[in-house]
Amino acid sequence: EILYEDKDSRASYRGETCINQRCGLGVLQFKDGIVYHGQFAQDLPNGLAVETYPAGFVYKGEFLDDERHGLGIIQCPGLAFIGSWAYGKRHGVGVERFTLMGKPVESLAHYDNGNFISREKIDVENQEEVMALKVASGQKARKAALLAEKARIVAAGVRVLRDAEDRQEADLEEMRLVQEETQQEVPGE
Repeated sequence: EILYEDKDSRASYRGETCINQRCGLGVLQFKDGIVYHGQFAQDLPNGLAVETYPAGFVYKGEFLDDERHGLGIIQCPGLAFIGSWAYGKRHGVGVERFTLMGKPVESLAHYDNGNFISREKIDVENQEEVMALKVASGQKARKAALLAEKARIVAAGVRVLRDAEDRQEADLEEMRLVQEETQQEVPGE
């Protein structure tokens, strides 16, 4: 378990570590309520994960060096983006889902480094591309959700071990105090 200083935006990390760095599976909580459940490498979020936000946003997908990178799905009330990310920004193609005048709408959107380029109606010509994108992103999202659950289990195990260590330390301290008291009570020693 790693607890961060007040000036850090991170609050705590519970999970696997390698040489005092986050690696493997874990849960990283931020002071603003964001929670990252997933894979870590080289002390950074790397690999598949689920990231949740207090406002109801959820991202499931790939990360590289602490940024959304690769395929992923972000969902929030009334809006979803299923597609490609590069260095934390929408990049390439993605399927956007939103509500327009009370009706659900789906379109194929194109982004370049986070900048919106174009949007087109899903039709016979691009339907195959859309389905491939949905399937690939959905697979990544499902794998991310599975790893996130494993990360929560690892974090819970770390917490249980930490609590057991704390109880053991308290028990040892109590035994030491009792031993000191009994040595003081024995006359002639």
